[in-house]
Amino acid sequence: MTIEELEAFIAAAESETFVAPGGSLHRYSSSSAAEIQQLEQELDCHLFEHTDQNAGVLTEAGEALLPRAKELVHQYHKVLRAMSAYRTEPMKTLYIGTLPILRQYRLTAFFRRFSDSEPDCTLHMEETDALHLIDDFKHGLYDACVCLADQLVDVQAETIRLAEDEVAAVLPENHPLAHAAQVNIRQLKNEAFFLSNPHSTSYSYCKQLLIRNHISTENVHTSEIDQVLQTVRDGRGIAFLPISSLNVSQAEGVKAVPLSPRAALSIVLAVNPASRNPYLSELKEKAAERSRSIPAL
Repeated sequence: MTIEELEAFIAAAESETFVAPGGSLHRYSSSSAAEIQQLEQELDCHLFEHTDQNAGVLTEAGEALLPRAKELVHQYHKVLRAMSAYRTEPMKTLYIGTLPILRQYRLTAFFRRFSDSEPDCTLHMEETDALHLIDDFKHGLYDACVCLADQLVDVQAETIRLAEDEVAAVLPENHPLAHAAQVNIRQLKNEAFFLSNPHSTSYSYCKQLLIRNHISTENVHTSEIDQVLQTVRDGRGIAFLPISSLNVSQAEGVKAVPLSPRAALSIVLAVNPASRNPYLSELKEKAAERSRSIPAL
């Protein structure tokens, strides 16, 4: 198997767009079909369902391969970066690490437009959790990363704002404060709190909100957003979630009430000051253009 085949598989597995190469539905374009078919032949198993009803959905084998493929590709590019200092030609790959938030904050199109404007640059984007993202960024694996500004404590980086968000208290519709204009966290101190899972973008930020307001976190529960919302609908507690998360989830039966004081989340492009990548200045310029059009919360 090749790195190209693994990268084609990862891109297909994480794509949300179904296309129809060869007349049947898959999660990948016809240009990627050859790599994925070669990978399936070498592993002697189907990585995607091929039946009409579930076409393009990962099989059990595909689910098992995905994290292993990501780790292999990650290590491959880590070696490339380590050896870049010895290259005789300038680096033409721009390495960007990101939290899994590009779709949530409509950033996919931003990076696609950058790629279109710089056809000689290969944009390698790697999605990971906050702990690994910041650690790898500090060790120089990425030229830049997309993260929350609050996650860059003690990290040397130039930051450019890409998006703004706000944490809200998510309450059942029949909660006494559900229709308030805003709510102070301490008004909720006797509630059971639910946060999204510990690997999510907002978990550590929301947990720190509780700590700063002297509210115990011993009984904080975590789960996926859909499960958290269902728990709130059932009246078994309240949640702290970014408002943008509610826009991409089913939010019926709950009310999102802004916090007072406001709990703002700033999503930034953090630029590695040690990077000498020739394409980084153009990326910074386009990010700064985007930043000027973002209204403040």
